[in-house]
Amino acid sequence: MSSFNHRDTVLPDVTTEQSSAQVPFIDNVGMQGIAIPLHVLGKRGERLVEQ
Repeated sequence: MSSFNHRDTVLPDVTTEQSSAQVPFIDNVGMQGIAIPLHVLGKRGERLVEQ
């Protein structure tokens, strides 16, 4: 079995290379239709809002 020493391996820095890939631009990002439980408590611990 051959041994492999990861310390001797040099990976290329891909951030310094130019890409020829045709990647479309993203016009907007975000989320829609996400429902999460929401509870707002008052000073005495009572629920003021529950959605």
